[in-house]
Amino acid sequence: MAEKLDVGVIGAGTFGSMHLEAYSSYHRSNLRAICDIDEEKGKRLAGHYGCEYYSDYRRMISDAGLDAVSVATPDFMHREPAVRAAESGLPLLLEKPMATTVEDAEAIHGAFEKSGAMLMVDFHNRFSPPFVYLKKSIEEGEMGDPLFVQGRLNDTIYVPTGMLGWSSRSSVLWFLGSHVIDLSRWLLSSDPVSVYCVEGRGVLSGMGIDTADFYHSIISFESGSVANLENCWILPESHPSVYDLQMEFVGSKGGYNASASHTNMAEKFTAGKRENPDMLASLDIHGRQIGFAKYSIWHFVDCVLDDQDPIVGGEDGLWVTRTICGLQESCATGRVVKL
Repeated sequence: MAEKLDVGVIGAGTFGSMHLEAYSSYHRSNLRAICDIDEEKGKRLAGHYGCEYYSDYRRMISDAGLDAVSVATPDFMHREPAVRAAESGLPLLLEKPMATTVEDAEAIHGAFEKSGAMLMVDFHNRFSPPFVYLKKSIEEGEMGDPLFVQGRLNDTIYVPTGMLGWSSRSSVLWFLGSHVIDLSRWLLSSDPVSVYCVEGRGVLSGMGIDTADFYHSIISFESGSVANLENCWILPESHPSVYDLQMEFVGSKGGYNASASHTNMAEKFTAGKRENPDMLASLDIHGRQIGFAKYSIWHFVDCVLDDQDPIVGGEDGLWVTRTICGLQESCATGRVVKL
């Protein structure tokens, strides 16, 4: 393996742009190619980063001379490019959620199991300082036995109405719920066994966007621990941050609260607006973006170059997809669903 990893990114949208910046700014990686169906945007970005543009991911995978691939297409469009990467033997960093059906997730997981190539799912909150600190405290026994987590990860209404052009083909459960479900499973060190969920609709559907406004989920785990989670897409745009992430952990010997959408160390006031600048996820320091959302991508590069297993793999992504599909079934039937 070369000293620098040549990477191609499929999907240059909302989070794909983070992959482009991460690979181009890391000393161990080289952004070699971009693939996006928007030719104008793709060529513009390729010119900016000094790499090749492809309109077809199949051609990029076969012709660009890549060492690895990132897939950052919309939630429901992961299967085909991911499987093609596996069949080509290329390590893959796949944006969360792994897939929006169990069938697709199993197909992706199976393809990488067959090829032997590395698969990492980008649950980047496992790299977020408040959660890494909590995980360390749990592993060191300070918290005792994990009992429950209570969490919320919500977005302002701008996200489904302005930021994403495909929100009606997904849901806040896939877009945000996948994060806190993975966090819960990771922190509790146990697999889900049953789920119950209710949803609310009306605000977004009244605007012509056919998706739920919010979900409230209860997940029971094999260890006996429980997660109580909230996800919504209708916070007002005046909220200090575009997202709101709060987690509470309770163990038999201790507790922990994390406010992870902002640090409250800084407040900004302008005409008609107050905000807490993001000091965790993506911060520009003298022209170089840093933050935990970058660190997960750099971790992928390091794992490929150093032949190490990533801290979050295909099996983790498969569990999240199974869990969300169970939550959707619970919403539809009004019953507890066993996984």
